[in-house]
Amino acid sequence: MGYRFYPLSFDMQLVQEKFANESDFLKCMALYKQGFERFLSRFIPFGQIDSFIEKQGVFIPKVDDLGSNFYHKFSALGSDYIYLRNNFHVENLDIDDIMDLFTRESIPVSFYERTFKKVVFEKGDVSFFGIPCDETKALSQSLVFEFAFKQTECQTLEQLNSIRKIRDQVFQVLEDANQKELKIATSYLTYNMIPNIFKGEEKERNRG
Repeated sequence: MGYRFYPLSFDMQLVQEKFANESDFLKCMALYKQGFERFLSRFIPFGQIDSFIEKQGVFIPKVDDLGSNFYHKFSALGSDYIYLRNNFHVENLDIDDIMDLFTRESIPVSFYERTFKKVVFEKGDVSFFGIPCDETKALSQSLVFEFAFKQTECQTLEQLNSIRKIRDQVFQVLEDANQKELKIATSYLTYNMIPNIFKGEEKERNRG
């Protein structure tokens, strides 16, 4: 696909049945993701959260992977730090819904209220968004919010601890806003740009 998706849980048979090619599938995912995130922004003050972060007086290095990270590149939250980490299973949509995404200039709120559970949620109870470990574990039936920063550019332990404190405050704001307005289960992850996502593959090669 040109992007890495975690967990790798797309139903590729449905993808092939409903989309002419991979490009259309990716475009449909991006369209749904951005529309759904604009829907979320009606209830959660993502812009205010970034303002709060900037006022803390702590330098938080921003991620710089917008050219390669699907979740970041196509984000419509308008945040430099908060991203929605869910996959978007648009292969589960009806053909008519897929055509609406491609052809309609304005998609009503009711569209996302009706479809998001089968598009955004994973199967099962728990999913791992990366190499399986506590840091990548999230509830499958939840909105998975990610706090992103570039840890390799942090200079001191004090700075890193301050960022983690701010992250925890942000997660609490997200939780409070969600429980007040949406009442959808949520999970929270940290993306620090440390390339540990490939450690499992490296271990397998070393065994050989």
